[in-house]
Amino acid sequence: MRQPVVSVKGRLLIGALFLVLIVSLVSTARADSPPHVQINTPVDGSTVSGTVEIAGNAWDDFRVGGVKVHIDAGGWWTATDTSENGTWWSWSTSWDTTTVPNGEHRIEAIAWDNASQHTYTSIGVIVHNEPPNTAPWVTIMTPPNHSTVRGVVTVGGHSGDSDADDTVELVQIKIDAGEWRNATPRGRP
Repeated sequence: MRQPVVSVKGRLLIGALFLVLIVSLVSTARADSPPHVQINTPVDGSTVSGTVEIAGNAWDDFRVGGVKVHIDAGGWWTATDTSENGTWWSWSTSWDTTTVPNGEHRIEAIAWDNASQHTYTSIGVIVHNEPPNTAPWVTIMTPPNHSTVRGVVTVGGHSGDSDADDTVELVQIKIDAGEWRNATPRGRP
């Protein structure tokens, strides 16, 4: 049996077709890239207090699997997909800033895709929560507790407020079910 003879032009044509086939297969096979994630709220470098929203966007060439957030080196928690179509294009969560001391802190977000690829982003914020306002205190010094008294008795004592910028505005006293009466300030002991 005789083999067919293929000319040089035929070989070149077959080689060119083979090359076109390889190039078309390579160009249709996309490589999966890692997802993207960004934090939009709060703004990097901003000062925050109380409970704040942490929100941003995540996207991928195929599908984002989820977004988690953490503060400094603390534990991760899952954000909520707010995109309404399951894509994680928009996401959010809330953070109670009173759980950390005042000062600089890092907010970090991670997004991952179905191929287990992940991407991180982070921003810095300054937490500034006012200290809680505590109630003032008052102590009765005279007459001594459980003492027997008669006639006109002067009731005296001390009062104060532990908060740095607070002062006692008024002290009142009352005997049994009588009326409250304003005490007279005497200054510091």
